[in-house]
Amino acid sequence: MKFNRRYFLISLGSALGLAFNSCKNFQQTKTTNAENFNSQIPANQTISPSEISTPSTPAPPGMFAPKRGDIRLVVISDLNSSYGSTTYQSQVEKTIPLIPEWQPDLVLCAGDTIAGQKQSLTEENIQAMWGGFDRYIATPLRQVKQPFAITIGNHDASGYFNKSQDGYKYAKERRQAQLYWSKHQNDLNINFLEADGFPFYYSFLHKEIFI
Repeated sequence: MKFNRRYFLISLGSALGLAFNSCKNFQQTKTTNAENFNSQIPANQTISPSEISTPSTPAPPGMFAPKRGDIRLVVISDLNSSYGSTTYQSQVEKTIPLIPEWQPDLVLCAGDTIAGQKQSLTEENIQAMWGGFDRYIATPLRQVKQPFAITIGNHDASGYFNKSQDGYKYAKERRQAQLYWSKHQNDLNINFLEADGFPFYYSFLHKEIFI
C-alpha cells in the first residue's frame, strides 16, 4: 500500500500518557525555526515558552516540546511506500534523524516498516527492503543507542496461514524478517524477558514498564 494512503505517526509520552503529534504531512527539517512553527499554530492556540526546547522539554529546533514526565515515548508506524520499495518517502527520511533530539526513553515501532505482503516479491527483493529499513530507519537510531522495540506488521511478515498448503502464505517474508532481526536483536537496547519467538512474539522490561 502506498505511503499516501497511510499515515506516519510520531507520538510523545509524558507521565504515563501520550501527547500525539501527527507527522503525516511532515515537511520540516532540522533548520526549521520556531517562528515558522508558530506561524502554523491556529489563532486560538498559543505556545507558552515552556513548550520551546529546554533541558526539561527537549525537542528539535522549532518543534513541539512537551514537558517531560516519568517516561517519554515516540511511536512510529506505517513507514512503507509502494510494494517492494527499498527507500522511503522524504517525510520519513527527514523525521527519523530528528527523533533522538526529543530524547525519548523508548521508540516503539507499530509495524509495516517494509512494503511486503506480495507473493511476487523474491527473497532478494525482501532482503533489499530490509536493507533499506536498516539504512534509513534502524541505523540512525542504532548509532545513538536508542532503545527501540518493533512489532511485525502484515506488510513486514504477514501471519496469514494457508490451510490448504499447511503453511504461511507469505513464508518468504517471515523467513527474511526472522533472518534480519536475528542479526539485530541485540541492537535494540532493551531488556528482553522472553524472546524465544522474536521478532514475532517477545516481552521486555524498560524503566519498570512491562511490554
